[in-house]
Parts: sequence; C-alpha cells; structure tokens
Amino acid sequence: MPLYMMSFPERSSFVFALALAFTVTAVAAPVIDPIPNINVPAGKSILLPITATSPNGRRLTYTATSSTNRITVEIHTNNPFWRMSVAQVAPTNAPGTYLTPFRGTFATVTNLGDMTFMLLHDLAPKTVDVFQGLTMAGYFSTNTIFHRVIPGFVIQAGDPATNGAGGPVFRYEDELQPRALFSGNGQLAMAHPGVPASKDNNGSQFFVTFGSQRFLDLGYTLFGQQLRGFDVATNIVNTPRNANDRPYADVIITRVGIVTNLTDTVIT
Repeated sequence: MPLYMMSFPERSSFVFALALAFTVTAVAAPVIDPIPNINVPAGKSILLPITATSPNGRRLTYTATSSTNRITVEIHTNNPFWRMSVAQVAPTNAPGTYLTPFRGTFATVTNLGDMTFMLLHDLAPKTVDVFQGLTMAGYFSTNTIFHRVIPGFVIQAGDPATNGAGGPVFRYEDELQPRALFSGNGQLAMAHPGVPASKDNNGSQFFVTFGSQRFLDLGYTLFGQQLRGFDVATNIVNTPRNANDRPYADVIITRVGIVTNLTDTVIT
C-alpha cells in the first residue's frame, strides 16, 4: 500500500494511503503513477489527480485514509470521463497571419494528442450535464479553437464564434463549491463569455488552468480535473500568439467524447 505525505504551512501534516482493490490473482500488480509531495494552505482543499496502470485491464478501486481527523479525504467516484483531441492548423505563412480552421488551400495539420478529464458531476451536476449534452451534440468539434492561451494561467476554448463572446443561445448559473478550488494544473472550469464578463453566464466556453489560481476561487464553476495529456496542454499554452493571446496558427478541437476509464480517479 503506497503512502504519500502532504505538508501544511501550519506545521501539521498527514499521510494518506491509496489501496488498489484487485480481485484477479496470478497477474502483475497494478502500478500507481508517482505522486509528489503537495503543499496545501490550511483550511483549503485540493483536487489531486491519480493515474495508474492495470496490467490485465480490470477496473481499479481506490481507498484513501488520513492519519489525522483534522484532514478529510474524499475519492470522487461514479463520475464520467471526457476526452478531447486537438491539432494545430498552420498556414504556410504563419506566424503572423491568422486562418480559420481548415479554410484555405495550403496548411499543415499537426496532431497534438489527447487530454483526458474526470467531469465532477458530484460537485457541479448541472454544468456536467450541460457539458455532456454539448459534447454528444458535436458542439465542440465543429470548428472550435483555443482562442486564448496565456502561459502560467489558462488555455480557453469552446466558442464557435472564436472570439470569446460566442456560445449557445442559453445561459445557466454558476455552481460554486468550497471543495472545488483552483489549486493546481489541469482544472477544467466554465468561462464567462463577453466583455465585460458577468457571473451566472455560463454557456459553452471553458478553460484549463496552469498552476494554482486561487484568485479564481468561488468565482467560476470548476467542474473537471485533468488526468492525462498534460504535455498536450503545455504544447498548446506555449504556441506563439498575438497581442490578444490568440494563437497565430489555429489550435483546433478535432474530437471530443465521453470515454471509459478504469484506472484513474481524483481525490479531494
């Protein structure tokens, strides 16, 4: 049973254990990917992605315990998983000139890979329901680009108008949870479209974080945590961009879908 320590500024700490329930014998044991020590401000929560390998392809079941009753640990279960595939479309005269997705004769299309997220239905049920509905309707894979990329902050997509002001005809309210805080990389949240942006104005635009962004806490609906494909997100955020933080060469969403994931989870 692997043990991991999380240290706290108030000089307290706890060790939590992850146990993989595995019912098949005479096979190689599951392997949890390395988890670094993580500093968490006192009184705050984090979303911790856990990824693993199951040699025989069976579902893995996790348990987590804390060595102190001052700290609670929760494993997010029974949530859907969402995968997004992305590519970059570069016209022959980029950078410096912008082309919309697949428009024009001469372009180079480079597959950037996939990103996988757990959608936290237990924390933001309405948001996840709407997001799944848009996914199943093909909303995100129809000429949708990452129209805003800011190193050390976010990458943003989901606007069919590609200018940060678009979205579906409907809007819905924020779902803000004290347990859903912007504590690290790969956190998936709804953006507020338009200028100036306003609360309770969610549509289809979303962003993915880079690093802790505590000033966003309880201001935007956090509804997912990235599990795999962090290198893909890094490539997106580092793509050359203009003064408005828009990539010169389109980074497009080529495919999205709800997928099966038997090995990974998220801990709060």
